[in-house]
Amino acid sequence: MKNYIQFLCLVLTGLTLTANAQIQLPDLFSDHMVLQRASPLPVWGTASPAATVEVTFNQYKRKTQADYFGNWEIQLPAMPAGGPYVLSITSDRSTVAIKDIYIGEVWICSGQSNMEWSLRQSSEGADAIPQADLPLIRLFHLKKNTIPIKRPILRIS
Repeated sequence: MKNYIQFLCLVLTGLTLTANAQIQLPDLFSDHMVLQRASPLPVWGTASPAATVEVTFNQYKRKTQADYFGNWEIQLPAMPAGGPYVLSITSDRSTVAIKDIYIGEVWICSGQSNMEWSLRQSSEGADAIPQADLPLIRLFHLKKNTIPIKRPILRIS
């Protein structure tokens, strides 16, 4: 009976690894993204544990192997502004292609809730929109994720 349970666990582990064999990337990696020019470009994600992962971007091709947990990372060299490019990521079992990528200036903005307003929500947005001719400006919104803060219990002695 013990051998049967061990065998069943082994089979279920194999099925889990097979089910998770697809390449997965953080939400940050998506079509129409912009990567910072003149800075090394890290690309990371998950695949099957020990899978070979190949990243192709512009004229560069890099390979690595996913670790025991399936995590992998590849560093591409700094590149000048340009595009559009395709980022192709291939593992033993899947391929992901991210299209229309540019290399340019990346600005990270933070502030109060009005930082999220689109141009059409601003006071003169209706006049500015027809005049705008900047098709390469891209905007990425992070998903909001609230984490409750656990407060320590105060003990008075």
